[in-house]
Amino acid sequence: MILEDEQKRLLAQFVEAHRSVPPEARGDFFASETMGDPQASFVHSRVQRLGFKGSRADAEVLADVGLLRMSLGSRGTSKFYVLPAGIAFYEDMMSATPPLQLVETDMTGHLGDPSFKKVHGAAYDKWDQAARLLRSADSGAQLTTIGHLCREAQQAFAESLAAHAKVDVSNIEPAKTVARLRAVIGAKRAALGNTEMPLLEAMVVYWGTLADLVQRQEHGAQREGDPLVWEDGRRVVFQTCVVMYELDRALR
Repeated sequence: MILEDEQKRLLAQFVEAHRSVPPEARGDFFASETMGDPQASFVHSRVQRLGFKGSRADAEVLADVGLLRMSLGSRGTSKFYVLPAGIAFYEDMMSATPPLQLVETDMTGHLGDPSFKKVHGAAYDKWDQAARLLRSADSGAQLTTIGHLCREAQQAFAESLAAHAKVDVSNIEPAKTVARLRAVIGAKRAALGNTEMPLLEAMVVYWGTLADLVQRQEHGAQREGDPLVWEDGRRVVFQTCVVMYELDRALR
């Protein structure tokens, strides 16, 4: 069976969301479309907060080839259910890809996804610039710029995350990204599970440590007196990607 990469990624989202639900709570995913948004929202019919975004046309292709079942709800809304054939195709697809490559693809694919860019476009652009400089021919001369771009990515991400969550952080300085993240998590605490909260609180500490590391790089490690090396640039680019990935998945 021939599928495009985007269709494979969408199938993976369906299967992984389907598997995250207890067997007794399994159900359809309703497709919701908003004017001006090129992607549909697929929302689980029985589990709150379980959903993802993707192309409705691609979901229909997956249904046409027998990997999903498509039907209409009582109000004429399209709904999709994951079929055993879809799970089997997903398992074959995953087993054919080395695990390390799957992890890398999952992270970079999430940041490069149109839904991430729509919410966090400014943060993504800054991080993308830093990642490109890291691989450039003169990356050694660009290490402080890479640190500066990662700092701007962090600030933009904290702002867009709060805006998307409808949490007012205007009274917190943009540079105080840890405080802004704590405000977002605090506002969403009731909707978060007992398992998620300890991880998110640890992620904020992790974020703060990374912010210190980024600031050190931006200023050329002048206080420490140690010259910056390429590994310093790699570390801040990679870790900025990791924290944005995890916090977006948990809080958006």
